[in-house]
Amino acid sequence: MELLWVLMMFECILFFIALFLNEKDIVAPPVMMTIMFIFSTSFTISAAKEWNVDFGFNSLFILVSGILVFIIAGYFYKSVRYGYKLKFNSKSYVSQKCTKMKSIETNSTILLFSIFFSIFCLIWYASEIKRITGYSGSVFGNVAGIYRAMTVHNTVSNQEFEGVNAVLSQLLKIVDVLGYVCGYILVFNINCDKKKIKTQISLLIIVIISYIPYFMTANRGTILQKTAAILVYIYVVRNKKYSWKKDLSFKVIRIGLVLVVIGIPAFYYSLNLIGRSVNVAIMQYTAKYVGSSIYLFDLFTKNPGKPPIVFGEESLIGVHSLLYRLGIDTYVRDVNLEKRAIISSNVYTFFRRPLHDFGLFGMYIFTFIIGYFFSWLYNGKVKRKSNNDFWVIILGYFYYWIILSSIEQNSFSYISINTLIKVVLIYFVMKIMQNKFRVKIKFRKAYENEK
Repeated sequence: MELLWVLMMFECILFFIALFLNEKDIVAPPVMMTIMFIFSTSFTISAAKEWNVDFGFNSLFILVSGILVFIIAGYFYKSVRYGYKLKFNSKSYVSQKCTKMKSIETNSTILLFSIFFSIFCLIWYASEIKRITGYSGSVFGNVAGIYRAMTVHNTVSNQEFEGVNAVLSQLLKIVDVLGYVCGYILVFNINCDKKKIKTQISLLIIVIISYIPYFMTANRGTILQKTAAILVYIYVVRNKKYSWKKDLSFKVIRIGLVLVVIGIPAFYYSLNLIGRSVNVAIMQYTAKYVGSSIYLFDLFTKNPGKPPIVFGEESLIGVHSLLYRLGIDTYVRDVNLEKRAIISSNVYTFFRRPLHDFGLFGMYIFTFIIGYFFSWLYNGKVKRKSNNDFWVIILGYFYYWIILSSIEQNSFSYISINTLIKVVLIYFVMKIMQNKFRVKIKFRKAYENEK
């Protein structure tokens, strides 16, 4: 119990270190990671007596050193790429010129087609869910819960629509991507002087429709993922408008606290809407969802269990799943880890999977690579570039990896062919929405001469 408070103390110290190294930018990935761990640890402490937590020193050391490696990776990228030096409030590597924002023009025909296309996919998806579950009526509520139990908990990774028509499963990826792209365009245009109400409504409809498949599958994780992306869009676009001069961090803190106060009850009571019910109080459920990962990580360090069967068994499930489908790999495990303790939870923080797969030093390398990637994306592609719409959308898509860091290592989902497909789709959908996608056919001179 006492070491949990020590962990909290170190996490607070790491928070200020990360804030210092990231110019008080509270949305910077290293800063947000420390915030999420503080958030989870606070719930672990609140339930420590009930769960009989005996937190160990090894767990304390691994968690603190792992977070520190992630912070160092971000600073290493900035120092190598931009010659960044330790100087509080230094924003020399960020453009200081005010960005004159012009709204993103969209084609009304394309927007209308996107709406009807998304509705068509939803209707088809609803019929597929009814076919798979054998239930008629609404696809929400109990049917959604049954479908989730049949598909998510009993299948291997990266097969979110297992049993659904193969063509539909790909079309639903487009619906999902439309939500990310149109969400960004909507946020961007609202912050510009030029505002077209009909266009904004069309964009909002597409975003709302993109959420509906998540409710059909009782998957609140993907709801949080897209919501986090939209919040990141708001933060980045607001900073682009003021060229990162205006410090929005404390405003973000206030908004974040409001979202927590509203979000926790909404998250709990949404269980009935998606056909998943619990018989515990709201704070007990929240503690289990948010704080059990710290406790279970400690149990894992004390009893790691079986060694990995293949390289990256838990961390690279998406890769093994692809190789399995291609007939190259013969082993792929389920994404869900084993349940432990009386709370019957199975999440172990950002560090359990790589620690199990690669050992302590390998975990540090794995963490450093991810930290370097996020620094490259956030500092190199989003903060430094002005014409960066595509990269902001990509940041939003990946940002849930950071939001979930204190609960789970989401590499099994992000390091996959599914992610690659969605990144490519985001690029092309953004071009199509901006009416910039052109297919040019050039004839060879020899052929023309023959004609």
